[in-house]
Amino acid sequence: MRERTRRSSRFGGGLGVLVALLAVLGLLAAACGGDDGDGGAAPVAPPEPAPAAPEAAPEAAPEAAPEAAPEAPAATPAAAEEEVDLTQADGDAIEIWVVGSVLNNPFWDLIQNGSLAAGEALADANVTYIAPEDFSLANVNEFIVTAVAADPDAILVDYRTAEYEEAVIDALDKGIEVQFYNNYVGKDSDDARVRRLSGTPVGLDKAAAARRSAELYLDHVSPGDQLVLFNSLPDSPEHLEIQNAYVQVFTDAGWSEGDLDIVALPGLDPAPNFEVIKTYLAANPGTQGIVTWDTTSGTPAAQAKADAGSDVPLVMWNLDQTVIQGVQDGNVQLSLTQQPFLQTFYGVISAYIKVKFGFIDPPVIDPGTLMVTADNVDEVEALFEAGYAG
Repeated sequence: MRERTRRSSRFGGGLGVLVALLAVLGLLAAACGGDDGDGGAAPVAPPEPAPAAPEAAPEAAPEAAPEAAPEAPAATPAAAEEEVDLTQADGDAIEIWVVGSVLNNPFWDLIQNGSLAAGEALADANVTYIAPEDFSLANVNEFIVTAVAADPDAILVDYRTAEYEEAVIDALDKGIEVQFYNNYVGKDSDDARVRRLSGTPVGLDKAAAARRSAELYLDHVSPGDQLVLFNSLPDSPEHLEIQNAYVQVFTDAGWSEGDLDIVALPGLDPAPNFEVIKTYLAANPGTQGIVTWDTTSGTPAAQAKADAGSDVPLVMWNLDQTVIQGVQDGNVQLSLTQQPFLQTFYGVISAYIKVKFGFIDPPVIDPGTLMVTADNVDEVEALFEAGYAG
């Protein structure tokens, strides 16, 4: 699959048809030129004495008509035979594997949907999606190793740690194309290929997204308010980057570090997160704002708020039905969606053009942020129900 041949142009036959048609039109013009009364037949006659000109025009007409009839039909089959279906990859489908970080998670379900939708949109590509049931860096790395062992044409990796580098380099050494998405922390790698991949990802600038979210949240809180930031993965560089971006916006706006309480949650399981958040809010009734950045912490926070009858403003990331309902009834002030569907949809396309056309550096694609508020939540709900927003 990784050795390909160039395709012939589909326009060669069409050029022959065009030349034939122009020749026929020229002959017909020669035959009919004298009908407009301006003596147009004279220029097509050979350079002979004037009396011969009238005879040249009548003779040209019968000669042109018989020749035109066989030429035009003959060109059409030739053109059809030379056309090539450019959606086909020399008879073999391009195999692309996408490695996710966890199954049965609202965000990662959309990651899976986007990758498979891209595969369906490409006539000559097959997309396989795999992910561990439980998230850990070690578990994800094992799935990357599994994908490389399958020897596909390309793999997509959520490159959130240097622990994945060995498997990624193994893929590159084997001639497998690699595309980073969602996270791309390899800019300091010793391997130039990993640095290049980190510079051409499909993924959100997490810090920039956090800053945008925090700036909008300032409409709901004031400097000096007691804010709590719940971090479900405090040891993750990605989550730490987001946390620091929020803290920077708040301190720049006038909060002191003492106004900001950062609380580590057990992990990505919403149930124990809910218990921690519920207990915290009960023990800290003076809390005036809640900040989270995924559904595994945001949804439990929304539920804990509702159970306590609290009107503390809540900002979070991602979507599920609880979040949508919370935005609609005012329990959630805003939620940022990272467009996960688009991340792997575009990621698969980028991997595809690397394999099929040999692109080295595909376009850098930031899927952007969709801020879900009371103003657009009904439209977002329709996208969520269709499996496109989350």
